[in-house]
Amino acid sequence: MGYFIGYHGTSSVFAEKILRTNFIVDHTKVGWLGTGIYLFEENQELARSWANYKYSNSKKGVIRCEIEIAEEEVFDVVDPLGEHNKFFHAVRKQLIEQEIKKRNLQLRAKNRKDFDGKTYNFICKAKGFKLVRAATYTYQDYDRIFGWNSRVPNGVELCVKDINCIKNKQLV
Repeated sequence: MGYFIGYHGTSSVFAEKILRTNFIVDHTKVGWLGTGIYLFEENQELARSWANYKYSNSKKGVIRCEIEIAEEEVFDVVDPLGEHNKFFHAVRKQLIEQEIKKRNLQLRAKNRKDFDGKTYNFICKAKGFKLVRAATYTYQDYDRIFGWNSRVPNGVELCVKDINCIKNKQLV
């Protein structure tokens, strides 16, 4: 059994609602790791930074989540040389070269970033993965001010596809 601690940054209003009810997955939104609930693994500060950016005009909330999941249900692409990473790129290539060109698969993306998310969704649905784990870069205030981007990860993000994997939640 795999065990993760993740932090979700949001507004205090949303945080209170999530604690009262639960997370709700918006299936119309596709992030770069696909559709799901996004958390920063073991990194409360990145969650707070994200909340400060996303909800700049309101009070912030950070929720600590404990995630329990079978190891075979985790699609882990943190290691660029790992098997899951290689599999992702093989599937992505196949979707681009074969399926999309033939138009046999209804997999369209609004932009290039969205395509990776759609690829993760495709893999997770086909193989039964309930969580994607990836090293990512979360923009900081200084990045936004100067318009600089980095491709060097500053954290690990978790995209939880099945909210039943989230066992405990608390406001921090």
